[in-house]
Amino acid sequence: MTQADETSDTTSDATSDDVAADDDVVVADVGAGGAPEEGNRAVAPVANAVLDHIARSIVNDPEAVEIETISLRPGKVRLAVRVAPNDFGRLIGRRGRVAAAVRTLVGAAAVRDGLDVEVEFVE
Repeated sequence: MTQADETSDTTSDATSDDVAADDDVVVADVGAGGAPEEGNRAVAPVANAVLDHIARSIVNDPEAVEIETISLRPGKVRLAVRVAPNDFGRLIGRRGRVAAAVRTLVGAAAVRDGLDVEVEFVE
């Protein structure tokens, strides 16, 4: 066996070991539109997690934060955020600057999900 054969054997073993170690990783099925299918899987998990973290960090009552995921069409999702009435102004910010920043960050995170996301702040 040549050194090249040994190298290819070790890389193929490392790859198969990596796959075996990641058996608990769930890969979403992709539909015709390029968006993850809803089924039993979460839609926009990265964008949803980012929005949840940001919203809970900004408000005074993080337990009151609720995020509803609404599929609009393949490849497009709306995330509706509800917070306590006293925290709504904190989440929007002056002249909507905080809301705009949240939308920008969640939109960037949605790229990892392969989706276009709308963030809606619901009273």
